[in-house]
Amino acid sequence: MKLRSIILVLLLYVSLCLILALLIETDYTNSSYGSSYLKTEAGLNLEELVKRNGMFQEMQENQYSLGYFSEDLWIRLDIPQDTTGRVLEINKPAFALTDFYFPLNDGTISHINKSEKLSFRTQSTLIPENISFNKPAYIRLQTPLAFNFELRFWDVKPFMTYILKDYIFFGIIYGILLSIVIYNMILFVILKKSSYLYFLLFGLGTILWCMITYGHIELFVTIPGVYQNRVSLPVVSLIWFNFASFMGSFLKTRIMTPKLHNIIITTKIMAVILCFLGILGFTNAGHLLDTALSYILPPFAIYISILCLKKGFQSSFWFLSGWLLFLVGTVIYALAGGLIPRNSLTLNLFASGAALSSLLLSYALADEVRILQSENSYLNCKSRSLKKISLTDNLTRLHNRASFNENLKREISRARQIGHPLALIMIDVDLFKRFNDTWGHLEGDKVLMAMGPLLSQGIRDQDFACRYGGEEFALILPGTNKQKAMETAERIRKKMEETEFPISCSDEIEHLTISLGIAVYIDIDDILTLTERADQALYRAKNLGRNRVCSS
Repeated sequence: MKLRSIILVLLLYVSLCLILALLIETDYTNSSYGSSYLKTEAGLNLEELVKRNGMFQEMQENQYSLGYFSEDLWIRLDIPQDTTGRVLEINKPAFALTDFYFPLNDGTISHINKSEKLSFRTQSTLIPENISFNKPAYIRLQTPLAFNFELRFWDVKPFMTYILKDYIFFGIIYGILLSIVIYNMILFVILKKSSYLYFLLFGLGTILWCMITYGHIELFVTIPGVYQNRVSLPVVSLIWFNFASFMGSFLKTRIMTPKLHNIIITTKIMAVILCFLGILGFTNAGHLLDTALSYILPPFAIYISILCLKKGFQSSFWFLSGWLLFLVGTVIYALAGGLIPRNSLTLNLFASGAALSSLLLSYALADEVRILQSENSYLNCKSRSLKKISLTDNLTRLHNRASFNENLKREISRARQIGHPLALIMIDVDLFKRFNDTWGHLEGDKVLMAMGPLLSQGIRDQDFACRYGGEEFALILPGTNKQKAMETAERIRKKMEETEFPISCSDEIEHLTISLGIAVYIDIDDILTLTERADQALYRAKNLGRNRVCSS
């Protein structure tokens, strides 16, 4: 089972990577290498910038990886002559400020700002047809996030194809995440279990973070650059807090690993602090705390899930698999543009890892429900079995006295409500005490054991054959009138009369008879009066010579 599960997880992840590989864009020209950049104070205009042309540094890599800083970043770029009418793209959505400045042939400057870009997913614009190739173009960028990006030139058609594939991919990702959130919301409403609430809030946080990071939030609302961290840090805190809460609830850390449960409480406190740091604008401290959580929670989650797996909690395998995928996607996203190349595969792996991990974590919840249902089914089956044992006579395997009282009370109530007939037959083995005294209790027990199949085979499935006590038996016959009860009683009497009882310690064969008394339910009857009338009919049969049927 575990091997098949591991293979399934690997196949899912490999399939996802293959799909992402199809998104890797190749139909563009990288123009980062050879461009120049300069960090300046905020508010510097183009005229003042041109005076600092000698201060620009040439980019020696194919991508910008400059990290975090609060200053504006200016890029100076020579536009090749074959790029007229093409698209210039900066492949990062989260810029608070983006200004393109293109020199034109008439000596003026074309200024294109962030609001005029071609796609909200990237900073992109069409290069003017009348651009001057004798002067450089300038780009001003400002972001509270890391300055990691590439400069690219595209033909229009491949660029639009790339954007379309990007839309489809993220439509699938958000569809998966949103369906998981709705699924867990329904389960929480039905089952009232905290694990589902924590997970749906974790899913909502993941959706919001992806929308902010990948730029889709601009479809609904524009967040000013200075407030991006004040929004993103509380969203990150929502993810950390609810993941820690989900982990504690799902893995039952308070019970399974009580000594480690305090770490979960600590991370939740840190997540709350992170939220307030973001809201109050202490973004540097917030980033440090977020980094600390990133170092603490992932390895701890892996360690604690392995411990729970070793202790026999099978659902923790899916928790471990889901969290590993989430962690892999996060690490690769963080390293993109640094230690590993920056492309659609590495940038989108976080979103795909989040979606796939959410699927696996949801499966973990479903697996937990399945295990609980299996345990409940076993307990219910065991309970029914124990109840059946408690209501069954050990010797004859018929219903015992407690079951007789329960079933007769229920059938009387039903007969009173619906108005259908009900018959009760009381049976006594004739001269059983003398037989017992003559041949011993073991032979007597054989007679009582034989009464079980004799009575059960002589009635219908909806009828009840009971051992009333000692050598007395009873038949409860729902939907049976007096005539049908007489026929049933007579058939059983004859069967008993024909039955032979060989004696183990002798060559003799004994024959025994039974007397039967019938009472049919009337409106004034309860369990006592109906049983009493059947008993009176039984005594009458015995007084008349035994081996006969009488009715009240």
